[in-house]
Amino acid sequence: MPARATNSGEAACRRPPATRLVWAALALALIAALAAALLVALVYAHHLGEGDRALAEGDPAAALAAYSVAAAAAPWDPAPLDRAAQAAMAAGRYADAERSLRQLAGRAGWTADLHRRLGDALHARGEAGAAVAAWEAALSADPENTGALRALAGAAIQARDWEQATLLLQRLVAAAPDDAAARYHLGLLLAPYLPEQAAPHL
Repeated sequence: MPARATNSGEAACRRPPATRLVWAALALALIAALAAALLVALVYAHHLGEGDRALAEGDPAAALAAYSVAAAAAPWDPAPLDRAAQAAMAAGRYADAERSLRQLAGRAGWTADLHRRLGDALHARGEAGAAVAAWEAALSADPENTGALRALAGAAIQARDWEQATLLLQRLVAAAPDDAAARYHLGLLLAPYLPEQAAPHL
């Protein structure tokens, strides 16, 4: 009997305590999480680099594919979506550009520049009204956003809204005095009615 008790006691000592098992499980989970994070980082860095390389080599379609993988690998980082939108515009894939810009805004928030770029993508798709709304949103966020002012002035000229075009070009020239094209078009619009104001721009 005593020998049996001793054997039972030794077996109990050989069994790992529950806390030891818990710590072992936690350590394994931590190792697995670190390995997964490292894999994600490697995938992200590889595809972001591939996208940059493809864009530099003049292959925006390949760049867009690579950036899309990088964006999926790192959903917290706005950079791949920003570059994906640029690549999509360069590739003429304006619907993809719009989608990337909206996703980018979802991650980083809307800015004047994002509204302006969205307007450019919509305009390229032939959605003139939606493009104007996006450019106006850019101006609401930044009244001196030269890209939005330029785009809206162009839209007003296309619509033959000369008064609106003149106002927008005046704002653009005030914000970007060295914009020769804006000054020239402003001069052309002013010349028939206010030649003395048009002269400095022509």
